[in-house]
Amino acid sequence: MLGRECMISRFSRVVLPLLFLALAITTTHPLTLTSPNFEGGTATLTSREAIGGPDESRREERTPIERVPLSAPSPITNYTIDAILLDGTHTVTATTSINYVNHAGVSLDELVFHLYPNAFDSTPLVTIVDVLYLGASLSYTVGGSDMTILTVDLSTPGPGSVADGNNVTLDLLYQVEVPEGASRFGWYNETDSENPDFYTYQMGNWHPIVAVYDDRGWHMAPYAMGGESFYQDPATYDVNLTVPEDFVVAATGELQGITSGSGTRTWHWTTGPVRDFTWCASPDFLTTSSLVEGVNITSYYLSDHSAEGELALEVAEACIPMYSDLFGPYHWETFQVVETQIGALGMEYPQLIMLDIVLYGGSYSDYLEVVTAHEIGHEWIPYMVGTDSHAEPWIDEGFASFTEYVFLEYEYDYEERQDYRSYDIDYYWSYVSNYGDDCINHSMDYWDTNDGYYAYVYVKGPLVYDMLRIQVGNQTFYEACQYIYDHALHRNIRASDFQTLFEAAVGYSLAWFFDQWVFSSGVVTLSLDSVNAAQVGTNWTLTFNILQDQPQPIALWVPIQVVTEAGSEFTSVWMDAMAVNTYSLSFSSFPRRVILDPESYLLCQYRIQDTIPFVLLIQYVAIAVIIIILIVVIAYAIIRYRRRHRS
Repeated sequence: MLGRECMISRFSRVVLPLLFLALAITTTHPLTLTSPNFEGGTATLTSREAIGGPDESRREERTPIERVPLSAPSPITNYTIDAILLDGTHTVTATTSINYVNHAGVSLDELVFHLYPNAFDSTPLVTIVDVLYLGASLSYTVGGSDMTILTVDLSTPGPGSVADGNNVTLDLLYQVEVPEGASRFGWYNETDSENPDFYTYQMGNWHPIVAVYDDRGWHMAPYAMGGESFYQDPATYDVNLTVPEDFVVAATGELQGITSGSGTRTWHWTTGPVRDFTWCASPDFLTTSSLVEGVNITSYYLSDHSAEGELALEVAEACIPMYSDLFGPYHWETFQVVETQIGALGMEYPQLIMLDIVLYGGSYSDYLEVVTAHEIGHEWIPYMVGTDSHAEPWIDEGFASFTEYVFLEYEYDYEERQDYRSYDIDYYWSYVSNYGDDCINHSMDYWDTNDGYYAYVYVKGPLVYDMLRIQVGNQTFYEACQYIYDHALHRNIRASDFQTLFEAAVGYSLAWFFDQWVFSSGVVTLSLDSVNAAQVGTNWTLTFNILQDQPQPIALWVPIQVVTEAGSEFTSVWMDAMAVNTYSLSFSSFPRRVILDPESYLLCQYRIQDTIPFVLLIQYVAIAVIIIILIVVIAYAIIRYRRRHRS
């Protein structure tokens, strides 16, 4: 007993003071100075309100923007189409009477049409039989890099020209040869053993449609097989389509009636303002329908795919009122979801979307819901609010991809949304690490010769939309979307217009955002520095710096998570376009950790600190010394004890 008492006495005299010293040192600055990470301490946020927005009181400067309404809507052009599908030869014979209203601001001596089917074969698939004005034939040419441009001369015997604000009526007689193939334009007979037999016509962009004329002249972009190149003014349609009597047809517009003929049926549709008329036909379609908030929704599918057909209908039933609430009311009375064979997952058209058969019980069936949600998003952009899909594809494709997040958040929950979004984050950073960053505001001409169309348009695009939402706040973002809808319904806008309208909605300049994330590129790198916590009365003051490592610093709202002894608190700080920004925040309990952008909302990289701050270094060295001393003392005591015990 004497030996043990002596050992404890020495332990108390030597080790306990060292332990108190270590405790004093290590509790002087216990704040964890780790760089931001996305693994630990993730935010617990609910769906809409809890995401919140910037604390505007912390921002030093705002540039007010006046709300200026746009001009009145342009006059609407009208198409009257009579078409017959000759199934035996896979051709469509048609006559289009087009009453074109000139709202270009200048007199026009020619009209330009797109003949998109000609891009599908080296031999033109559209044969123009005649172009008539008051029964007299007009001169025309077919050209363009892919033979998709029809130019009609309005000189004698035509009207000579059509003045601004006036209109002219032309009759186009033509024949369209429909190619075989799984495509958004074509016919296909599915005989693959993995799927039931399925005979379909997919008639997207099938008829001559007048090109857009604006301050840049006639828009005559070629057809983009690997993307989109469509840009149209709104127009109304009155269409009679004759097909074999056993065919079921889905189409843009409101069905006015069906009349039977000799082995045929003629389907009659009319539309309000839309940007194109599209149809699909098959003898194998089954349908299921529902009426949701005044919109008649119909799903077309195969008999073996009834469950998937019902699911596609359910997604549409959820998305149309959801998007109407967030972005502006769905403008039409009907909507069609059609199972087809297009060689891609989905394709959008006014009031109608095509979904490929692989989503219906095939290898991509897990994506049926999000692809449906994506294509429905296009009804808002570019079909209600028009954009140029050739010049600026990110606007509509980025928006539609963003609506995938919206669908998952409001139909399921916030966690489902963020889990899905994390795939885009991982894909984007993987792509950037291999190929570098790029600007999203490029045209299809650029993407045709440069890699990254999917990475920057379909992945970075929605992430930029989502980041804009975080920058202005959740509620403000959706109010701004509705403002754009209210002011640009049935108009065409560009990226610069999108920015102007968004600024008008929020009330201040967003140049600091659009200049960096839309109109330029480059990786932004942030890191934490000089993090300290000091007690001031009963509260704690947290100070820290955010460093920008890129040559040109940017301005941005940065979400912050601070882990305190009482739990996590979330805020955001305004980062000026400076290399170093200093912040001071107050908390009622002791702050232990700071995390920048805990949910990776920002498209920023975060530099890992390579060195340990000096205060922490002293702490770690002191702890290491104490541990070593403890080990030595305990080992020495055990040895002494065993020796005495043996003796």
